[in-house]
Amino acid sequence: MNRRKFLKIVSGITVGSVPFVWRALPDHLLPDAMSGATYLDTDTVTRDNFGNFDVKDILAYQKKMIGKDIDKPVYLEQSVDPFSAGYALMKKLSPALHKDLSVLIKPNIGGFAWFKGGADNGVLGRVTDIRFVDGIISYLTEQGVSQILIAEGWGISDPKDFEKLCRIAGYEKLAAKYPQARVVDLNYYNGEGPNDDECVPVQVPMPDAEELKTGLVVPKVYLEHLVSGLVINVPKLKTHRFPFVSAGMKNLMGVIGFDGPGLYHQKKWKMHAELTPYLKKRESLTKTEQRIAYADILAKFSARLCDIYGILHPHITLIDGILAAEGDGFNRLSSVPLCTAVGSYNTLFADAVAARLSGYWLNEALRQQSGFHCPPYLLRAAEKYTKRDRHLEGIRVIGEETLQRKDLRLGLIGLSGIHIPGNAKDTFRGGHTVTARYMASDPVDIHAEMLQWPLESTSWIMSDWKGGSLPPGVATGFRCLYTERELWVFFVAHYRSVDKTHASAVKKEVVDLFKHDVVEIFIDPSPDSPKTYFEWELNPAAEQLDLSIDLNHRKYDTKWDSDWKGRSFVHDERNLWYSVMRLPFSRVGRPKKGDVWKSNFFRVEGKGKDRLYMAWQPTGTDKPAFHRPDAFGQLVFA
Repeated sequence: MNRRKFLKIVSGITVGSVPFVWRALPDHLLPDAMSGATYLDTDTVTRDNFGNFDVKDILAYQKKMIGKDIDKPVYLEQSVDPFSAGYALMKKLSPALHKDLSVLIKPNIGGFAWFKGGADNGVLGRVTDIRFVDGIISYLTEQGVSQILIAEGWGISDPKDFEKLCRIAGYEKLAAKYPQARVVDLNYYNGEGPNDDECVPVQVPMPDAEELKTGLVVPKVYLEHLVSGLVINVPKLKTHRFPFVSAGMKNLMGVIGFDGPGLYHQKKWKMHAELTPYLKKRESLTKTEQRIAYADILAKFSARLCDIYGILHPHITLIDGILAAEGDGFNRLSSVPLCTAVGSYNTLFADAVAARLSGYWLNEALRQQSGFHCPPYLLRAAEKYTKRDRHLEGIRVIGEETLQRKDLRLGLIGLSGIHIPGNAKDTFRGGHTVTARYMASDPVDIHAEMLQWPLESTSWIMSDWKGGSLPPGVATGFRCLYTERELWVFFVAHYRSVDKTHASAVKKEVVDLFKHDVVEIFIDPSPDSPKTYFEWELNPAAEQLDLSIDLNHRKYDTKWDSDWKGRSFVHDERNLWYSVMRLPFSRVGRPKKGDVWKSNFFRVEGKGKDRLYMAWQPTGTDKPAFHRPDAFGQLVFA
C-alpha cells in the first residue's frame, strides 16, 4: 500500500489542510486544567462535534503559546533527593489538576551507551532518574490524575530492545508501582509494535519552518495530549558531545520521526544529516576549516530543533539536574551532584537557566573552540520565538538566590576536538578542607536531621581512591557539625545496590566491616604524630567499628573503644542511604574553635570487579588503600 495513502487511512489526515480525527474528548478537558499551563481550546482550534482538529491550528496555537509564555518564570528546586525535587517542583507548577486529566511524561530514556556490564551499565546517569519521575508521578496521583503515560521514542528496529532498556533503567518497575501509569513506546513499527494503535505517525507540514517544512511526523498520542491532556517534558541535564548541553529542547527529539522508506523513528539522524559526512572528512581540513564547517552544522541543527519546538512545545518542562552528567553524554561521563532541578512552562527559558547552571552561558573557552558562547540552539530559539535579545537576559528565576555553587562548569568532551575541562571535582570536594560548624545542642530528632540535608555545608566524595572519575549514578555527600562533647558526621549516599548481608538489629562491632558497603572516617587530631590516627566505619545496617592506628609500628588496634554511636537509614525506594556518626571528644581530644585536624572520608560499595573505593582526598596508590595519612585533607572547627 502507498505509504501516504496508509497514513491517510490510519490517521485521518492528508498532506494539506484536511483535518485529522481525534477520539471524542470531554469538554472539561479542553480549558486550562492547571494553574499557569497553556492548553488548546475551542476559541482557537477548529473543532467539530467529533473532535476534529487541524494541524495548522495546532501550529498556530503553539506559536501563540510560546509567545505567551515569555513572561513565565523559571523555578529552581534544590535537594539531594531526586524524588523530593520532582515532587516539589511539580507541585509548584501544578497546584491544581483535573482528576480526569491524562498526562504524558516524556523523560530521556534514550541517549545511552547501549548495555554495558560492570560498574557502569551504560544507562544509569544518562537517562532521566526514575526517582525524579517517581516524585512527579506521586504528586499527580495524589491529585487524582486518571492516566499517566511514560512515553519515549528511541531509534531502534526491535521493540523488545525498548522493553529491555526500560527494565534496566527502572521504568518498567516504576510504571508497575502506579495503577494509572504505563510505559508507551512512541515508535511506530508499521502496525506490529506494542503501542502502534495510539502512536500512529501524523504528518506535520510546517510551511513557516526554516529547515523542516515537510517530512516531519509526530505520534498521534503526543498531539492528543497537547490538545486535551498535559505534556510534561522531563529531560536529564548533561553536557553533550554535539550540542554542548542537552536538556528540554533536545529531549523532544525522542518524539519525532521522518517520512520515507523504513521506520520513521530511525531517521532522527536527519536532524544532523551533515554531521557524519563532516566527521569522515574532518582530518583533511585545516583547524579553521573544521571550525567553520562544524559551526555551520550546529547552525542547521539548531534551526531544525527550533522547528520541532514550534509544534512539540510541552506544557511543562522539569529538568533533572540532581545528579547532572558531565562528559560526552554517552560513553565517557560521570555524575555531578548539582542537586538542582529546573522547571518552567517555558522550555527555552528552562534550558537557558540549565545551561547557565552547567557553566555554558557566556563561556569563553567554548567560544574559542566552537565560535559559540552557549548552546547555539538557545540563541536561535530566542531570535525566533521571543522578544528578548540574543543573550536571554532578564529571565525571572525563582530560587536562584539560594544557589550555593554559581561558578560551576561541567566538563565537556565534544566532537571536532572540542574539550573543556570541568571544575566539578574541586568545586564539590571543597578543595582540601571541610568545615565542622558548631551547634549549641544535639539535634532534637536525629532521624530528621539525617534527612533534612542543607546543601550549603555539604562536601562531596567525587573520585575513586586514585583520583579517577566515578561511574554515573554514584554520589556521596557528607557534612560535619560539633558540640562541646562530640563531632557529628552525616553522610548521604546515592547507591546502585546496597549490601545488607550484615544486617543486625542491635549494635555490633564487625572487624571485617571494610569488606562490605561502608563509610569510613580517618582523623588525626595531633600534627606532631602524622602516622598515628583513628578510624571509624559504619555500614547500612548501622554495624560499626572503631580502631586506633599506629603506622610506625604497623599496629591496628580494634580493641580501642571510643564509645561512639552510629545510625543508618536506607531508603530503598529512593536508592539513598543516610547515616550519622557521633564521635566523642573524650577519647581523641577536645578541639577549640579554629583548630585544624587532618582527616579523610571514604566510601566503599559493590562486590567483585564492580566494587568501588571512593575517597574525598585520593590516596593515589596502585591498589585500593586508604591508610595514607600524607593524603589527608583538613577538618577545620569553625
